[in-house]
Formats: sequence, structure tokens, C-alpha cells
Amino acid sequence: TCYCCMVTELCDEVFPLVELSTSSLRGLAELDAHLFCRQPLVEVGHGVQRYIDLPQVLGGTGELSKLASEQPIPGPCASVATCLCKHVWLAFSGPPTTVSLCHCARCRAWTGSIGHLAVSFPQDCVEISGKLVSYYESSDSHPKTYRRNCSKCFSCVMTKSRDRDSFDVCGGLLSSAVKLQAHYYYGQRILPVNDGLPKFKDLPENLGGTGVLVDKDI
Repeated sequence: TCYCCMVTELCDEVFPLVELSTSSLRGLAELDAHLFCRQPLVEVGHGVQRYIDLPQVLGGTGELSKLASEQPIPGPCASVATCLCKHVWLAFSGPPTTVSLCHCARCRAWTGSIGHLAVSFPQDCVEISGKLVSYYESSDSHPKTYRRNCSKCFSCVMTKSRDRDSFDVCGGLLSSAVKLQAHYYYGQRILPVNDGLPKFKDLPENLGGTGVLVDKDI
């Protein structure tokens, strides 16, 4: 069982909705709005409306969030992280080594989103409490990876490549913003990002990739 995020159903009598994940998309997506955008973890999707909760048509206040330039600057990384149901807790004894957004099709299918915001910590700096379930993924074109989810709410928690001594923790579990450093597998993106950061076609050479950068910041 891979525990991929596929569908979210909002059980509301007034605004019943079914939200499908982006994992089935095969082309570039066009973002219409940001929801619950009080303090984004990373900056993506420029030039669209940002709501602090929901638009009025969906039962929210319709109040717009601050512009990205007015958002607080990311501070020190959170020392703990937790899943949706708070069954799984992670404690970090040191700072992350890298913060990347992986756009590969497998990470998109697993998270049901535009990719995996991977905050990488040395394995010996992470203390885990709560039961995780794992899915081992093996592919000739992709690093052999363990994907781990909460055993109760099935939140995506972390990935672990078999040949690396680090955990790639899902950034959405952290309580504070992080400073994104690079994009991986940008050749498989479904949402263009214009942020001036390095965008690798696959992975950097030190992670087993070609190290090839895309030639445009799109």
C-alpha cells in the first residue's frame, strides 16, 4: 500500500466539495488562488489571489492575505514537527542540511500536490515518536526510496533514500517557514515557479543526478 493522497472530501451541507489531487495531471497547471495563506512555507504561484481562509463563495471571509513582500522572513527551523492527527511527532536536534522542492511525478502522486517540500535532516538528528507505515519504492530512473506515513491519519511524514543517511521530512509538518534552496526534477513540474533558485532537471550530481540545470526560470 502506497498511501498516496488522492481525494479530499469536504463534508459540508452548504458547500459540499470533492478536491482531486494533482497526481493525475499530465501537463502544466494554472493556479487560480491560494487558500489559508496566512504564512506560506514557500513562495509559489505569483500573481494570484491569496486568502487568509476561503473565498466567500466557499463559506470563508473572503479576506485577502498580505503580499509576499510583507510576509515574515523565515526564522530558525522548528525544533519539532507533527502530523495531522498529532500521533506522530518528530524532534530535531540540529538544523536541516538542505531544503528542496521535488517536482517528480512520484512525489506529486505521494503528496497529492505540486511536489514534496523536502527538509533534509541527518538521520541521527531526528527523534521519532508514534507509529509510521512505510512503502518501499524501487525504480531504475529514481533513487530507491522509503516513503513513510502516519499509521493513523496517513499524513505524508518523510522519505528516506536507501543510500543516504538522512530523512527528508515533509515541510508542511513544520510549524515555521523554511528557506527553499533548490528545485529537483523541475523537468517534471506541473506548476512553473519563478523564484530565481536553482532548478535541476533531475538531481544534483552529489545526489546521483546529472546536475543539469534548466535554462529558464519558468
